[in-house]
Amino acid sequence: EYGLYARMKNFIRIVCLKVYNKEILEAKINLEELNGTDLYIAYIDLLRNLEMLEENDKDGSSIKLKEIYDGKNEKLSKILQDYNYMKDLVSQKSKFKTPTSRYINHLIKYILELESISLVKKTNASLSDDFYSDLGEEAFTLFNEKNYTLALSDCTIARILDIGCGNGNFIDYFIENGKFTNIVGIEKQQNVSDHIKNKDVYKRQGGRCY
Repeated sequence: EYGLYARMKNFIRIVCLKVYNKEILEAKINLEELNGTDLYIAYIDLLRNLEMLEENDKDGSSIKLKEIYDGKNEKLSKILQDYNYMKDLVSQKSKFKTPTSRYINHLIKYILELESISLVKKTNASLSDDFYSDLGEEAFTLFNEKNYTLALSDCTIARILDIGCGNGNFIDYFIENGKFTNIVGIEKQQNVSDHIKNKDVYKRQGGRCY
């Protein structure tokens, strides 16, 4: 798992480079029109955090990546090796045996989706809504559930409203806890809502999802 984490940063760098080449170099979009948009700001911040950004104008009218991302060189080849390793690894299910590694597998698939993102127009994801819900469920179980349980250990309220309940991770917790008498979840995606209603814990102990 440590090896996967070590390669992840370079994997994300190549995804960002692909977006840069496709959206900025090839499409030759007017960056001034994007300046101030949430997606563009997030992309610039990501480039900066990954230490890929050489410079960018304050008005967002132009950006430039560091020299190693411009053309073939030894450093870029090493980064590409990590990218190809992670991409090829997705289909090898036997490599993902632990809960943490299975979450990484989900995460790799999600990051690969970003290669097709458009900085100009909203891009429909090819992955199903269930995929994103499963990704959230894995993350909740691995990283949040223990802290969540501790934080609510002294909670005295009995009614719960979860707006945007997704895969029902929080609803599952409240139902299984047993001390909450009125649990309502609101989810705008019908197939995700139906998925919650078909869960064994939902059928067994009840709950409402709209």
